[in-house]
Amino acid sequence: MPLIVAGDLNAAKGVNDPAVTALSEVVHREDECGAGRTMRWPLRLDVFFLQRLDFMFSTLDDFSLMRTCETMKHTMGSDHAPVSMTLRY
Repeated sequence: MPLIVAGDLNAAKGVNDPAVTALSEVVHREDECGAGRTMRWPLRLDVFFLQRLDFMFSTLDDFSLMRTCETMKHTMGSDHAPVSMTLRY
């Protein structure tokens, strides 16, 4: 059965964060979703240097499922940019 794991990991070190590397060891990280920052509070100094905080992982390759993935520009009022995946079957 296909598995998708997504969330706000508060990964302060981006792809090098321990939470991201731990998940990447067991489930494929969906790098197609983007690599840029997902935190959208540039005026706060305590978060200015944060990298990507939000990630998606999946086993979709194991099932040959096609998908597109993106980090959306419109935050809809959130302090994070949404990460969206569309599956094609």
